[in-house]
Amino acid sequence: MKSLLLLSCLCLSTLAWSAPHLPSQSADALDQQLAATLQSLSDGNMAEARILSRQAARAFPRSALAQLLAAELGASAAHRQVLAGGEAADHNRRLQALLLEARARLHDRPSPDKGLLPDQLPGDVIQLGKAVSALLVVDLADSSMHHLGVSAGVPTLIQQHYVGSGKAGYGKRVEGDNKTPLGIYQINDYRPDASLPELYGAGALTLNYPNALDRHLGRTGSGIWLHGVPHGQRSRSPRSSEGCVTMSNDHFDALYQRLYGNHTPLNSDAAKPTGTSAPLVMLTHDIQWRDAHDRQREQLAFQALFERYQQAWRDDDQSTLRDLYASPERLQRQLDQTPSARSMAFAQLQTVDKRDISIFHNPSRADPADVGTDKGVAVAAPLSRHNAEAAAAYQREIVMYMRTGESSEHQLTLYWGQNLQGQWQLLTEQWDGISS
Repeated sequence: MKSLLLLSCLCLSTLAWSAPHLPSQSADALDQQLAATLQSLSDGNMAEARILSRQAARAFPRSALAQLLAAELGASAAHRQVLAGGEAADHNRRLQALLLEARARLHDRPSPDKGLLPDQLPGDVIQLGKAVSALLVVDLADSSMHHLGVSAGVPTLIQQHYVGSGKAGYGKRVEGDNKTPLGIYQINDYRPDASLPELYGAGALTLNYPNALDRHLGRTGSGIWLHGVPHGQRSRSPRSSEGCVTMSNDHFDALYQRLYGNHTPLNSDAAKPTGTSAPLVMLTHDIQWRDAHDRQREQLAFQALFERYQQAWRDDDQSTLRDLYASPERLQRQLDQTPSARSMAFAQLQTVDKRDISIFHNPSRADPADVGTDKGVAVAAPLSRHNAEAAAAYQREIVMYMRTGESSEHQLTLYWGQNLQGQWQLLTEQWDGISS
């Protein structure tokens, strides 16, 4: 019963979600049953925990965690049946993975039935503009995804659930490091179940890693997806992928339908932004929730920064532009464009209202297991010497995301860095739909 003692140590406190009328075999029903079982175990109510664990194991025979709980709370014979086959070391690895999953599921999180306080958002979100229809916030430290629906910049917590991520943690730097990136990403493709190997389960939504900032900082790798799990499983352990975010197939299917609807054709165009708004994905950690009052000062400061950039291009103020751009070479490339291309791009820029852009703290600096320090500034490693020096010159980064055009068919993303003197400078920018 050693593992039962370990589980008892992991049981801190939890919110048992109140979700009536759930389909009996849904992922949400499984999550609720596991939460109730673990809460009873945490409270020391062994009889109730035993009953709940048996119910979960019968209702969800493919959930390894439900089977483990029932086995440990039931009898050693059941325990041997769950973990039958293989060497003792393999048993221990599998048991450790399940215990880590149990611990991840115990973390306190906002509950969809209770909702958030008015206009409450994760701390990395400064402003949500009209170009964002949904924000998927993945907290990689506690293995949770929060799906926020957004209407006119106002968020609503629609769903939150358990997810898995990279086996080596988070803060991806190089190809093959088995880490999940930290940053703000767009969904750029959908891959249906039939087109993928069994590993991906119900399907996949692909992300645009590496984005323009990742490339600027010399980060490598590709193939970072949100996807399901093999059909014979209910979930994967918190640290088990090569960098992707994994979730139950039920949760993946429900997420896809909420984002794109039943009418969306299942092809590669399904996940590409159309119309006036689109979902964004924030890969972050250790979320702290803030309300509108706490964000107001930052909103005003970064709205003013955007207006300065906007006006400098409108007035062709090259002195101000040189102050705003971190790289003289990048500014010169913009100035060297053909007049027609430059005129089209920056005419679109002038149509953007400062209140309509989305502004985020970029969460890519924060993995303590993968950063060193130089004069108190986080420096990601390993990077090339040039890019490491470039990263060290900036204390933090801001992402501004907006869409332009009559049908919002163009996208502009600005990546700003704060230098050691406290000045915000444009590190790089990404135009989609307009040559720039």
